[in-house]
Amino acid sequence: MRKMILSFSFEWYEQLKSGEKIYEHRKRFCKEPVEAYIYIGLPYRQLVAIVELGKPENIEDWLEKYSYDEEAVERIKDYLTRNKVAMPIFSFQEIEPIDMRRMEKDISGFRVPISYMFLDDKPELLKYIDLRTKYKNKRIEHDFTHISSKDICVC
Repeated sequence: MRKMILSFSFEWYEQLKSGEKIYEHRKRFCKEPVEAYIYIGLPYRQLVAIVELGKPENIEDWLEKYSYDEEAVERIKDYLTRNKVAMPIFSFQEIEPIDMRRMEKDISGFRVPISYMFLDDKPELLKYIDLRTKYKNKRIEHDFTHISSKDICVC
């Protein structure tokens, strides 16, 4: 599974951390499942968690799939004004924060990504992160076998 750093807004992080957020929505994303180190920007500038994201689903396809639920259709239409794909969040694991300011000083040429950055071709960076990763709290896992219209486009 590919690994990446994924920039994430603090406003949504609490819902991710609580397990309430089960899909990550983006305008575009890679086409395969990934393991992502979650980066929270200013004022924190830290890696704070690891998530396992599944293959993206086209949000537009949900209009037909959940057409029986008018409220869901309205939520989907609203999300489509900002996003095109949704990735199931299979797991969330909080980690001790890793300071990105320090990482930028320690690794020549590294800059925090605006959206996401793959780590597969950056072995020095991946090793740096792996050596500093310390898990905390309980891992959250989501099972997507019983997803209903009430579960989509809500966070």
